[in-house]
Amino acid sequence: MESSYIIVGGGVFGASTALALVQKYLGATITLVDRDDYTQGVSGRRGGASWDWNKNIRADYDDIFYTKKGLEAREAWKNDPMFTPFYHEPGLIWISSSNLAGAIHSNFKQLGATDEKTRVVKTEEFKSMYDGVFEDADYDGVSEILINESAGWAEAKESVFAVTDAAVKAGVKYLTAEVLLKFNEAGDCTGIVTKDGKLLEADHVILATGAGTAKLLVDSAPGRKELHAGDRLIAVGVATGNVKDFEYDGMPSYCHDNENIPRGGGVSSGPFKFWLDELVKNTVQAESGELVSVPPDYENLAQAQFNIPQQIKDELEAVKVSIIGQKRAKEAAYDPNGFRMCWDCATPSEEFIISPHTACKNLYIATAGSFHGFKFLPILGKYVVQMLEGTLGEEERKKWGWDKPGDVGGRRLWATIGDREITKMLWANRVGQLHVTRDEALLLPTCPEKLSNSKISSEFPSHKPISTQLPSLLLLALGNHRQDVQEVRPDRQWQHLCLLQRQLDPIELTLALHSGISAFARRAARPAFAAIPRRVLRPSSLSFGARFASTQTASDGKIYQVIGAVVDVKFDTAKLPPILNALETENNGQRLVLEVAQHLGQNVVRCIAMDGTEGLVRGAKATDTGAPITIPVGPGTLGRIMNVTGDPIDERGPIKSNKRLPIHADAPEFIDQATTAEILVTGIKVVDLLAPYARGGKIGLFGGAGVGKTVFIQELINNIAKAHGGYSVFTGVGERTREGNDLYHEMQETSVIQLDGESKVALVFGQMNEPPGARARVALTGLTVAEYFRDEEGQDVLLFIDNIFRFTQAGSEVSALLGRIPSAVGYQPTLAVDMGGMQERITTTKKGSITSVQAVYVPADDLTDPAPATTFAHLDATTVLSRGISELGIYPAVDPLDSKSRMLDPRIVGQDHYDTATRVQQILQEYKSLQDIIAILGMDELSEADKLTVERARKIQRFLSQPFTVAQVFTGIEGTLVDIKDTINSFKSILSGEGDDLPEGAFYMVGDLASARAKGEKIMAELEKS
Repeated sequence: MESSYIIVGGGVFGASTALALVQKYLGATITLVDRDDYTQGVSGRRGGASWDWNKNIRADYDDIFYTKKGLEAREAWKNDPMFTPFYHEPGLIWISSSNLAGAIHSNFKQLGATDEKTRVVKTEEFKSMYDGVFEDADYDGVSEILINESAGWAEAKESVFAVTDAAVKAGVKYLTAEVLLKFNEAGDCTGIVTKDGKLLEADHVILATGAGTAKLLVDSAPGRKELHAGDRLIAVGVATGNVKDFEYDGMPSYCHDNENIPRGGGVSSGPFKFWLDELVKNTVQAESGELVSVPPDYENLAQAQFNIPQQIKDELEAVKVSIIGQKRAKEAAYDPNGFRMCWDCATPSEEFIISPHTACKNLYIATAGSFHGFKFLPILGKYVVQMLEGTLGEEERKKWGWDKPGDVGGRRLWATIGDREITKMLWANRVGQLHVTRDEALLLPTCPEKLSNSKISSEFPSHKPISTQLPSLLLLALGNHRQDVQEVRPDRQWQHLCLLQRQLDPIELTLALHSGISAFARRAARPAFAAIPRRVLRPSSLSFGARFASTQTASDGKIYQVIGAVVDVKFDTAKLPPILNALETENNGQRLVLEVAQHLGQNVVRCIAMDGTEGLVRGAKATDTGAPITIPVGPGTLGRIMNVTGDPIDERGPIKSNKRLPIHADAPEFIDQATTAEILVTGIKVVDLLAPYARGGKIGLFGGAGVGKTVFIQELINNIAKAHGGYSVFTGVGERTREGNDLYHEMQETSVIQLDGESKVALVFGQMNEPPGARARVALTGLTVAEYFRDEEGQDVLLFIDNIFRFTQAGSEVSALLGRIPSAVGYQPTLAVDMGGMQERITTTKKGSITSVQAVYVPADDLTDPAPATTFAHLDATTVLSRGISELGIYPAVDPLDSKSRMLDPRIVGQDHYDTATRVQQILQEYKSLQDIIAILGMDELSEADKLTVERARKIQRFLSQPFTVAQVFTGIEGTLVDIKDTINSFKSILSGEGDDLPEGAFYMVGDLASARAKGEKIMAELEKS
């Protein structure tokens, strides 16, 4: 660990981190920076979310991960002298209409928390408890109530101040200032600059800046989009009130989580506090012009947070009544004497962020309490320190990562009462408390939210079902663009809105499609066929699925003409299925899928069949599915073999998957992609030394017929996939059925596939016997399976494709069947587009990566053929298998001079590796240049230096051979894996002459130099005997 740290933000995360660092690294220079002066003590006003009257301390989560963390934190609250003075344990009441009690009991049992005093009581019994305080509360939809007597509350600002004070006394320097981040020319964060120009530098800069984080990143680096928070962090506010003078000894904390009521509340033994369980958010325009999520009047937040509109106060009063009933609410003791809009930083999934910033060195994020972070005050610093040290657990890294994959839209962050949410935001806009503007960074994936300063005088109808609310909201929002939305089918209304947006100026659409309405929209926009969106849906463009999915009612046509793999279908009306839609018909009792390729006129569409058409007759019924070909994705595909249409072909029954995705999709946006420079070690000497593979890159194995492409790719599967912790997808495109069968059974033998257990690989086959339509699409099927694991589960996926040339070949056959004029060498005119559309989807994003290994057949060993030449442009590394080398008996037959990789860069592999590789290539090139002289004049005419070059080059050439595990049955030699360090050291030794005393045969089919020496001594001993 380095010796200097700057922590920006003195709230829960900042204070806890400062204390944890100073306790562990006594000699470190640690500076804690905040806008507010902590020396004012608890009497001072601060804008932090946890600078509050009181906060619940509990471990009763339905997520067992946070249950475990909650138990750990509560142990500190109860027993650590730092925290016990501020902790009170009168218990906690959960009012909920869901099965929350069952989930909490289950978690406690799993974790062995036997000391938890929890019980469930009936509503009537509860009304008489606690002197009848809650007798008249709102219990609509509630049948049981959970009471946890092991939970409680803590004095919030007092405990945060105590932690800060302890850190300062232990040596942390506290600085009161407003700051911006400082970066060097390489873009790395080097420190901070205060408002008055003072520069502070440190080895680690940790942002614990809560609701101001997004603004700080934008203001500090306006032009660096990759640095900004985007949709990761949202500044959200909760309105709270308190009855400061009312106290009831022993009264428990109170959480109203009844989904039938659009509010929640809480009280504690101390000030009676209650809050609205609906969140508001705010967007402002930064100086750079970018929209950013931040609390209103942020520069004066310490005071501005207490300016609450009267309408919000009225809602808070309704909350109070729902908790204690109408009668008690009228008593003077319950009169509110304080209101506050508490602002916090939240993530859409309500997870914290404790992570290095992936786009900037030396910058770390520790924030996003999401209104439940305070209870972890005693332990948060420990986890931040672990993150800085690189020892944070795998589960914590996944949940708290800066680029963490996950569902957008947590239960609490996006409430279910959409009309009340919108109304409240409009209230605030009218009274001038919140400046709400359109903010793409805050959008749900399917929710193109638009807000402007345009005032809307019409009130939304309250408490109507969202499905009936949507058309009237659209009419209100569209203004001059009124259309009778009700004429559109209910499950198409969202697409209709998307289409309308293309005609609108952004300022015209003033509707906040949020919370419940967004949830409805997600259901309407995603019938079974729709793709899970991979990016925010912007008004200027529709998603791929929306462009290609039919907006008309699915209709039936009839088979009109059958010409081999081409099938024409005629419809009765001019409402034809769009290009790439899937049609289904029946052939010999089996489902046959057709993909629309052309519209011919006369209501006829030309389709490509995904299976054989033998037996198909004219007049047979064909139904438009209303979507492209969709396949099952997710864990249910692991260990299974499917064909191009997602049907299982392993005779093990249907694939159990709840999700289906279309095989056609857009490539990830440029801003969503991530670049890495990490080597994927294969254990194969020639590859690791001369053309190393990139993790998350695209790798091509080029070679003619019979030079070992399939064996090479099977060895990579053996070396990489079996040791790979994530998932792998193997796609067989137009190759031998026997090889696919062998691979499947071999994977069973090595437990990569477990028929009754957990498998790590999914297989997709469209082999040589398949029609061209299937071979042209099966690569997309395999890619879609891999994309799901990357985008939705955040996995690093290995994708093996054998053979990518067959994808091009099948495209050429389909193009010819459709009557297109061929291009160069008979290939389809759309060769570059077809290849680019697939290859650009194989990439690394901020959520996960796909590392692709593709075998590429080279027709007639001609690398300039358009098919392999088009593939070259998309690859990060190319391994060329040469027939000339295979004829020498050297396997793998990798051409060390033609094979290239962008990873062979001293900044990536290191200077030692780079120098060794270039020297090996140099000596092999010199040997190649001398071969003509040797062929004509012989070795005797060479100089002594050239003779030495030839001798070492021939040994290096043979040393590049290596026995493969998968080829052991053919060679009789046990396969070897060579560590990359041993590879580099071995070749360095040969170049320096350490192998000059060994015969050439000693270097053939061995691992490192030590095994070559052992073999050489064995050869010499046998020669001496003879």
